[in-house]
Amino acid sequence: QKSSRRYVASQTFTASFAPLQGLDRWLSYLVWVTVFAAKYSESYFFLILPLRDPIRILSTTTMRCTGEYWWGSKLCRHQSKIVLCFMIATDFILFFLDTYLWYIVVNTVFSVGKSFYLGISILTP
Repeated sequence: QKSSRRYVASQTFTASFAPLQGLDRWLSYLVWVTVFAAKYSESYFFLILPLRDPIRILSTTTMRCTGEYWWGSKLCRHQSKIVLCFMIATDFILFFLDTYLWYIVVNTVFSVGKSFYLGISILTP
């Protein structure tokens, strides 16, 4: 005998959304297109372009490693590659963290616009 509570979580959390139709569905699509367009344009201009020159320079840099007493030349020879890995990892972290920020900004703008359209905003003249 099967348990009737087997799929309760998926029925409650993933399937309980309001079905959108007409203009509401298109506005939902437009919100997400705007979120990802803002995210990718911001990521390109503020994360990818500033990293272009350091990648080119650090990937071809050879370290001289003179006067290194603690670690010897083992760590010093790979210092530019380690710094490059840290810079790319930081860019990836910032790239994935800003999606929610752009969702909040775009959703706020669209919500204010929708409330003006419906005539229920406190800012309506």
